[in-house]
Amino acid sequence: MSKCACIITGGVLDDAFLARYMDSHPGELRIVVDGALEVTHRLGIKPDYIVGDFDTVNPDLLEHYEKDIILRHPPEKDQTDTELAIETALNAGYDKLVFFGATGSRLDHSLGNIFLLEGLLKQGVTAEILNENNRLYLKNQSFVLKKNDTRGNYLSLLPLTETVEEVTLKGFKYPVEKLTFYRERTLGISNEITEEEAIVAFSQGTFIVVESQDK
Repeated sequence: MSKCACIITGGVLDDAFLARYMDSHPGELRIVVDGALEVTHRLGIKPDYIVGDFDTVNPDLLEHYEKDIILRHPPEKDQTDTELAIETALNAGYDKLVFFGATGSRLDHSLGNIFLLEGLLKQGVTAEILNENNRLYLKNQSFVLKKNDTRGNYLSLLPLTETVEEVTLKGFKYPVEKLTFYRERTLGISNEITEEEAIVAFSQGTFIVVESQDK
C-alpha cells in the first residue's frame, strides 16, 4: 500500500485550495519547505518536518516548532530545499509524493521541480505537482485516464524526452494513431477527453502530462 507525503514548497500557493486538500487528507506526511512555513503557519497546518536553509522565513517563526522536526541545511549546497525535502520523504519510506507551491514566479525553480519528477519516476515513486488549476505528472509507459477523475477540461501531453514514439490516443477530441510527438512541437497541448475512459498508448519516451482548467 502506498504511503503519501505532501511537500509544500515556496512557490505560488492558494490558501483555500491548500487548506481544503489538507483537511481531506489528514493522514498524509507533511513536509514544509523553508518560506512555505509562513503560509502553513497562518493556515494552522501542522508540519511533520520543516526543511531548508531558512533564508526566506522569519527566524522567530521557527521558535513555534519543536527542534526535532526542523531539518536545517547550509545555504551553500548542491541541492534545492525541495530536493532535500524529497530525500526526507523517501528516507522515511514514502513512495507517493504530492507537491504544492512547486511552480511560481521563479521559472528556474519551476523547471527544476518538474525535472525532479523524472528522477522519482525512475525510482518507481509516484509523484505529481498539484495546484488549484493543474495536476502535472510524468508517464513513461501507456496509461488509461478516467474522465471523472481528471482535473479540469484539458489534457496536455508534452514530450520530456526528445520524442515519444508511436503515440495512439483514443477517447479524445483529437485522436491520433501511431504518431511521433516531438519535444519542439506543441501538438499535444489542450486535448480533451470525450469518452468515459481515454487511452494514451506509446512505445517509447516520457510524457509530461498536465490535467488543467482555465480560471
